[in-house]
Amino acid sequence: MAQKVSVIFERKIATNGWIIKTRWFYMVGVLIIGILTKTISQSNVGFPFIAMVFLFLAYALINLMLYFAHKSVEKNFSKKLLYLISYTQIIVELAFFTIIMHSAGGIESISTVFFFLPVVSASLIFGSRGSIITAVAAGLLINLLILAEYYGVISHIDRYNVPTLEFQSLPIALTKTITTSIFFVIIGSFSGYGASMLFKREKSFEEKKRQLDEQTKQVVKRSRELAAAKQELDNKVVELRRFQQQTVGRELKMIELKNKIKKLESRHDLNNN
Repeated sequence: MAQKVSVIFERKIATNGWIIKTRWFYMVGVLIIGILTKTISQSNVGFPFIAMVFLFLAYALINLMLYFAHKSVEKNFSKKLLYLISYTQIIVELAFFTIIMHSAGGIESISTVFFFLPVVSASLIFGSRGSIITAVAAGLLINLLILAEYYGVISHIDRYNVPTLEFQSLPIALTKTITTSIFFVIIGSFSGYGASMLFKREKSFEEKKRQLDEQTKQVVKRSRELAAAKQELDNKVVELRRFQQQTVGRELKMIELKNKIKKLESRHDLNNN
């Protein structure tokens, strides 16, 4: 017997699957962008090709694991596994884009644009709250990364062969990252609002579907009761017909017996005369 699945759960399965499939394309795009920056713009000097390929393969391996886990969800409809996939996708993307940003030059890198991807993905999976939380997390990550590089907690990787004012001046660096963080939250709010409106309609549809299912159950129950009543009535009709046949048969026999009695009486009278 097939397991009954809600419309909301089906949408979450489809959304996670779509994000996993889409990731195969944009992860290739991120790798191409990294290669082009080294070959054309002569930047990313501290980000070796081998490191780019290694990150790409690691990301591909994790996405492949998510793909097979999602196939298991489609087969078994496991809510726990689906939620694990949902959270893992967002966390992995934030972690990988932070590593890429650091490797590509930190504040000097254009990799901050990649963080819009998990923000939008979170809005599709979790709605407005999830997208805003992801946007805030992305903003904290890039600002913490800049502070850690500036104060020497982790070493800064030069994007160019010469030091830049963006890295040397913390106010300039934070102005850039804070501005970007604000835009993360704005995008998260807009995409989250759109997703939340869709989710509200989805919940309304789910409620109407639930009511329709309940009404259908009542109709089926009533139909079964009517069928049982009809069967009982048919049985009584059959019994009445049998009773009628038996009664009519007895009456015919009684009439036949009366006729015989009359004939015998008639013969008896004739014999006496």
